[in-house]
Amino acid sequence: MTELDCAPFVVERDRISRWWRDTLFDPAGGFHGAVNAAGEPVGDSHRGLILNTRILWFYSALHCEREDEESLRLARHSYDYILRHFVDSEYGGLFWGLDASGRPLDACKKTYGQAFAIYALSTYFQACGDVSALTLARACFALIEHRARDSSSGGYVETFTRDWQVADDIRLSERDLAAPYSMNAHLHVLEAYTQLCRVDRTADTETALRDVLLLMSERFLGEAETMVMFYDAQWRDCSTMHSYGHDIEASWLWWEAAQVLGDEALSARIRPQVMRLAASVQRRALVSSGRVAEAADAATGHLEPESIWWVQAESLVGFLNAFELSGEQVYMEAFASVWHYIGESHIDKVNGEWHWFAGGVRPDDPAIGYKAGPWKGPYHNGRAMMEVISRLSELNQGRIK
Repeated sequence: MTELDCAPFVVERDRISRWWRDTLFDPAGGFHGAVNAAGEPVGDSHRGLILNTRILWFYSALHCEREDEESLRLARHSYDYILRHFVDSEYGGLFWGLDASGRPLDACKKTYGQAFAIYALSTYFQACGDVSALTLARACFALIEHRARDSSSGGYVETFTRDWQVADDIRLSERDLAAPYSMNAHLHVLEAYTQLCRVDRTADTETALRDVLLLMSERFLGEAETMVMFYDAQWRDCSTMHSYGHDIEASWLWWEAAQVLGDEALSARIRPQVMRLAASVQRRALVSSGRVAEAADAATGHLEPESIWWVQAESLVGFLNAFELSGEQVYMEAFASVWHYIGESHIDKVNGEWHWFAGGVRPDDPAIGYKAGPWKGPYHNGRAMMEVISRLSELNQGRIK
C-alpha cells in the first residue's frame, strides 16, 4: 500500500489548536463563550458546559499526543475554571450553563453534559495524572448510574433539575423530541465510559460500558442499517429523522468501546453492525459533491441539504475505521472525498477554524452557524485530526485491524 501522508492533518490539528488559544482564551479564567460566523467574539456570551468540557478534552488529548507544555497549560486553565464555576458542590454534577461572569445561569443536569464532563476529566487525568480530576469523573459516573439510569429498562433519561429530579422538559435541546431515551445521550455516555474505563478500569466501569454498548447494539440498531434516534418510555420508536452523522460517529465509537473492553466475542458481535452502519452511510448519505448528508427524513428519505462541519469530521474517522476493518477501497475513497470537501468548503483558510455550514453561512439564514459557541468546540474536528494521524500512522506500519 502506498504510504499515506499524515502531514496535512498535523498542520490542520495545530491550526485548530492555535485558533482556539488565540481567539477564546480568557486570561481572567476559562475561555470566552462564543465567536460568530464572521469570526468576531461575542461580548458577554454565556459559557456552556459542552463547550467548556470539549475544550478541556481537546487540549488534554492534544497533550497526550504531542507531550507539549502549551497544551497542558491550556488544559489546566480550562480545568481550573470548570472546577471553580461549573461544579455543583451542593447537589453534585455540573451545571449546564453559566453567565459571562461564571455564575450559574442554567443549573439543570443533563446526562449528555455529565457524560462530556467524564470524557474530559478522564482525559485530563490521563494527560497529567491529577487525581482530583479522576475523583470528579468517578463522582459524575456514580450520579449518572444512580440518578439517570432507569433500573428497570437500563436506559438513560436525559434531563433533570438541579437536585436530580426528572425535569418537566426532558429534551436535550429545542431541536430534539420530548422523548425519555435518545440515541445521542446513550452514544455519548458510551463515549465517556470508554475513556473512563481506559484510565480507571474497575468492575463498575467495565460493567457499565458493556451494558450501554449492548443496549445500543440491541435497542438502537438491531438488524437495521441506521440507528433509532428517539424512544418513548415503552421503547417505541418515535423518531422522525435518520441521523447519518450519528451513524458514522457511532460506527467507530462502538468499535473503540469493544476494543477497550478487550472481549473478542463482543467485538465479533459488534463488528458486523459497525460495518453495516458505515456501509449504509457510504451508500445513502455520501453525495456527489463529496460530503456526507447530516440526516434524512425517516418517511421520505429526503436528505438534509446543508453540509455540517461535525458530520464531515466524524465521517473521516468512521470511513477510515471501516477501511481498517475491511480493507475495502470504497471506504478509503470516501475518506479522501470527504477530506477534499472539508478543505474546499469548511476550513477557513484565511481566519482559521471550520465553518459550521459549508461556505460559512446557511443560505436561508446567514446569521446562524457560529464558529464557536455552546455546541461548537474543538472536539469533532480536533479529534478527527488526531484520530486520522494515529490511524494513518498505523496503516503506514502495515497494521490492519
